[in-house]
Order: sequence, then C-alpha cells, then structure tokens
Amino acid sequence: ADWAVQDPFQIAADGDLSAIDAHYAALSQRFGYVIPTPEALINGLGYGLLQEQIDAAIAVFEENVRRYPASANVYDSLGDAYDAAGRFQDAHDSYAKAVEIAASENHPNLGTYRANLERLEAKLHSIRS
Repeated sequence: ADWAVQDPFQIAADGDLSAIDAHYAALSQRFGYVIPTPEALINGLGYGLLQEQIDAAIAVFEENVRRYPASANVYDSLGDAYDAAGRFQDAHDSYAKAVEIAASENHPNLGTYRANLERLEAKLHSIRS
C-alpha cells in the first residue's frame, strides 16, 4: 500500500528529488533490492513544473537524462523544456538525441520525436533567416 509516492508534486514542488529518492531507497531496503526512482515519475514531475518553474523543470529533466541516458523519452522531454525556455539550440540537440535513440530501437514514438525535431529545425531556420 505504501509503494507509490504520495503527492510527488507537493514533496518535490521546487524540483528537489531527494524526498522522492528517499522513498525509493526505503523501499529498496525493505524489499532487499534496488528500486530506482522511476523515469516516468521524474518525467511527470518535470512537466508539472514546466508551466511555472522552467529552470526547476529543466533541472529535473536533466537529472532524468543523467539517470536514464538510454531513454529516448527523457531527451524528448528535456527538449520540450529547453524549447519552453527559449534555448532552441539545446532543444534541437536534445530532440536529435531522442530521434537517434528511438531510431536505433524502432521506438513506437519515433514519429513524434521526429516531428518535434522538425518543428524545432523550422523554428531555428526562421530565427536565422
């Protein structure tokens, strides 16, 4: 019953993952194997922060990339945050990494990742023109 984090948005309102990580560390100790903080939970927290705390959201997404570097989704999400912050070249690079990873594994969201990259490339082209 105590597996799920209760209200992760409240306990990590500023993007600090330490309380959430402590929860999963306690579960790991209780069950006798490593239970990492889930990628999807961190990603959801990042999107929750994105509307009002862009810098905190970027930090959360960057941490998710550090923890899950083989996931195309974490790079795509980081690209969304960089795009929202006006960091268009960083967004482009992150979307490109998502496409690279997704293409290598025939990921079902490859089309979405490509569309995000193409949208950002068009934005960069219009800025440079």
